[in-house]
Amino acid sequence: MFNLTKFADKHILDSILFLWQRRKNQLPKKINSIMFIKLWALGDSVNTLPLISETKKRYPKTKITVLASKNNMQVYRNQLFIDELIGLSGINKILWKKFDVVFDLEPYLNISAIIARHTGDLTIGFSDQKRSRLYDLSGKFHQDKHIVITYMDLAKHINVLNIPKELIKLRSGKESEEKIKILFDELKIKNNAKIIGFCAGAGKNVKEREWPKEKFKALAIRLLGDKNNIIILTGSKEEYELNEFIRNNNPRIYNFSGKVDLESLFCLIKKFKIFISNDTGPMHIAAAQGVKTIGLFGPNTPKIWAPYGKNNISIFHQQKGCPFLDNTLHELVPRHLTQTQKSCMDAITVNEVMRHI
Repeated sequence: MFNLTKFADKHILDSILFLWQRRKNQLPKKINSIMFIKLWALGDSVNTLPLISETKKRYPKTKITVLASKNNMQVYRNQLFIDELIGLSGINKILWKKFDVVFDLEPYLNISAIIARHTGDLTIGFSDQKRSRLYDLSGKFHQDKHIVITYMDLAKHINVLNIPKELIKLRSGKESEEKIKILFDELKIKNNAKIIGFCAGAGKNVKEREWPKEKFKALAIRLLGDKNNIIILTGSKEEYELNEFIRNNNPRIYNFSGKVDLESLFCLIKKFKIFISNDTGPMHIAAAQGVKTIGLFGPNTPKIWAPYGKNNISIFHQQKGCPFLDNTLHELVPRHLTQTQKSCMDAITVNEVMRHI
C-alpha cells in the first residue's frame, strides 16, 4: 500500500506542482494555531516530538494540531502538548480548516506539501525540491546533522530556538500496561529480571538494514552466559520466523513477534535494561523511553538517524559507497547494490557489540 501511495505521489502529484506559484507570506504577529504534518515512518515520527514540544513551550496558548496516519498516530496520542490529533481518514475535516502556521515534516512526499499549502497561511518545509515552491519558508534536510536538529532548524523560522538533549517519552494508557503485565505473568517473567531487548528485523522497505540473524543468535548465546539475563525479541508477526531462528528453543529467550500492539510496545520497551536494534522504529522508541540503546547501522548513516540521547551508541563501519539510502527519496541509491555495500552490516562483529554492552 505504501509503495502504491508513493508511486502516485511521485508520478501524479509531482506533475501538477507547477500549478502553484511560489509565495512569501510573513510570520503573523500572533500565532493562534499550528499544524504539524507527519504521515509516515514510525522512528522518524518519534524524532519530531522534541520540535512539537518546544513549539508548545514557546507558544503555550497556541492550539497544536498533528496530522498523521494510522501507521504513526500512536506516537502522538496521549502527548499533553498536542491539543488535536487528526488521522488521514479525517482529511476532509482538515481541508476545511485554516492554520496560522503549518509545518510539513515529510522529507519527500508531495501530498503533504499540497495539504500544507491548502491549509496554512504560512507554510514551512524542506528546501531544494520541486514541492519546495509550496512553502513560504524552508530549510535544508541536512545530511550531516541528526534529524532532531534538522527539525529544530525549521523551528527557528518561528523563533523556537532551544534544542533538547533527549527525546520525549512515549505515553501509553493503563490498558496497555495491563496487557504487558498479563503477558509477563503468563510467561512467568519476573519484574526484576534483567531484560535485554533485540530488534532483529527492519521492516519491509529496506531489508539491507538487517544485521545477519546468525550474529544476533551468537550475541544471544553470549549474553545468556550471565544467568541473570533474559532476552525478549521484538518484531511484527512477519518477523516471527526470523526471531524463532534466534531463539532456537532457548527457554530464556522470548519471541514477542506480533504479540504486542504499538502502544503496548512503548510499555514493554521501558522494562528493558538495554536494547540492541537495527536502524528501525523500535530503536528510536527505546531511546525515547530512556533505555540504553545500541543502534546497528550500514545502509543509512547514524549522523542523521542515531538513537538520540547521551546514553545511546551507534555502530557503523562505513564501507565504500555507504551509506547508500537517499533520505530525501526514501530509496536505495543505487538500486542494485555492490557486494561491498551489502557487507556494511556484516562488518559489525559480535565481539564489538558485546564490548559496547
